[in-house]
Amino acid sequence: MKEEKCMPDHITYSTLLHGLLKWGKIEAALSIYKEMLKLEFGVDERMMNTLLRGLCRLSRKQKELLQDAYQVFVKMRSRKLVVDPVGYELVIEAFCSGNKL
Repeated sequence: MKEEKCMPDHITYSTLLHGLLKWGKIEAALSIYKEMLKLEFGVDERMMNTLLRGLCRLSRKQKELLQDAYQVFVKMRSRKLVVDPVGYELVIEAFCSGNKL
């Protein structure tokens, strides 16, 4: 997109983030997230909930991602962003399955 001088917007980045997490491409998803922060895109509740959900789901197979999910959860709370009900459910489930609760 950038080569064609068509700059991606917030929706493009959020869609990429969702797709990458869905397919288990964690490093690429986190890279997109960091790029969004660097470009000063507004990090909103929807995008953060997408990241939280993806990390929680992937932490079932990769336990080390549980800490990343928790950091996103804490960051959301500190920024006064609302964690949706699915996000809370997945965080609790992830901690229970990881014997961290």
